[in-house]
Formats: sequence, C-alpha cells, structure tokens
Amino acid sequence: MEIKLLHNRDIDENRWNKTVLASIQFNFSGCSWYLDMLDPDWQGFITLDYTYVFPILSKTNLQNKYKLYFLWSLYSSKEVTPELFKLFANKVKQITGVHPVNINNLNYFHSDLFIPDGDGFKIDMLSDNKNAIFYSRKVTTTIKELNDFNYVVFEGVRNTEAVDYFCVFDNFKRSKSKKDFLKRLLSYCEYHRIGNVLTVLNPNNSVVAISIFVRTNAKAWMYLVSFDKGIDKRGCLLLMIDFYIKKFAHLNIPLEICNSKNIEPFLEEMGFMKYEKYCVNN
Repeated sequence: MEIKLLHNRDIDENRWNKTVLASIQFNFSGCSWYLDMLDPDWQGFITLDYTYVFPILSKTNLQNKYKLYFLWSLYSSKEVTPELFKLFANKVKQITGVHPVNINNLNYFHSDLFIPDGDGFKIDMLSDNKNAIFYSRKVTTTIKELNDFNYVVFEGVRNTEAVDYFCVFDNFKRSKSKKDFLKRLLSYCEYHRIGNVLTVLNPNNSVVAISIFVRTNAKAWMYLVSFDKGIDKRGCLLLMIDFYIKKFAHLNIPLEICNSKNIEPFLEEMGFMKYEKYCVNN
C-alpha cells in the first residue's frame, strides 16, 4: 500500500471529506473546513485512491491548539485493522513526535497493539422525547427543580458574547489563539447552520453556563462547555443536553461528548453509552 504525505493545498478536499464522512470513525475534526481553522499548514497521510486518510497538525499548532478539540484518527469507509492503524500511526509519529489517539465506537481494536485511553460517551437522539424514558429519577428531578427555580436554557447569544463568556469562565483572556479560533468556528457554524450556542440563565437572568454544539448529517457533538464558579455544573449540563436532544431528536442522529472530563458521572444518568478510547501501545 502506497501512502503519501501531502500538504492541504495539494489535497483534493472533496475526495478527502467524502472519505471522512463515510468513515465508521467519522468525526468533524477530520473535515477539511475544521482543519483549515485549526492549522493553515495541516497535512494528511493518504492512499492514492483516498480510501484511507489521516490528518496531522504541524508541530507549532499542536503546541498552540492541541487543547482545543482535535481527534487523531484514521478515516476510511473500509475496515481499519489494528495493524493498518499502527502503520499510519508510526508514520504520524515520525512527523509530529507523538503517537496519535483513536476513538473506536465499536470497540473492535482488542489487540496488544493498543491500550485503553479513557472513555467516550454517545447517545442516540430519539424523536418524540423518548430519550427522557432513560433518564434516571435523579436526572428528571433535577431538571424539574431547576425549571421550578427559573433556571432556563437560552439560545441566541451572539458569537462575540459567547467567546467572552468562555474567556471569563475558562480564564483564557490572554490566549489570543483560542479566542480567534472560537470566533472562526462560531462564524463558520452560524453561516452553514451546523452549530448552536446554548446558555443557562439563573433567576437573575445572568449567564452561568455555556456550551457549543456542532452537528453534521451523521452525528452531533457537544464541542465545548464551561461554567461560572460556584454553579451547579451537573444541573446546568443536564438542562443544556436535554434542551438540545429535544430540539434535534427528529434528525435521528447520535450525540457524542467531545470532552467528558469532570462530567462523566452525569452522562450515564441520562442514558449515554460509555465506550472505550484507545491509544497506540509503545
């Protein structure tokens, strides 16, 4: 199998995105439009027929933006064996100096080539509010209590305001690269109608939590979430996810959580399925 490393300017973006969208490992962070925003110098390992593609960021942008959402993955509409993934992973390591991480929704990489690397979470959004059937009693009670206390989910915050809230809540006022990236991401999502910014307002109409959801025709993600200090994170999270599921359940697509750090215990209470993530075993 011949594998080439190409700069994005030499990559056929239509063929690239077609492979990413058809992949069982599909994730929007592999799409060319997202990679363009992360890193203008991104490259990709591809086979000549674009059957397999693997995006990589430059070393400079890995250092600056790795904390923003980027998933190392080998995309293909065909089966990806552990040996094939390791072949690409080793090539990536030669360029970047790091071994890439792969999310495996179907858990078929049971091999000594890989080791567990935390958990991911996904849920199938069901129409007619059927997801609520799987909520734990604690979840249902929490949502009702917050509604009774006039905590509401609001959609419609302007992009500049959304960036400001993330800057305050996550304390990255001085990180110009993160601010600029979020501005570009929100503008793109707004223009193409694939993103939603949700906020939670307390009884005083102050924003106490904010989240960004991104979706395609195949899948949706809660991309980023942040909370004000001293707020009930669990309750606010439940309100925003419940709101999003009810609004977009008619699409019948799964919802995944991009970064589940510190919120994992809440997700299973809503019916999210936990699956393993893997990294290459050195």
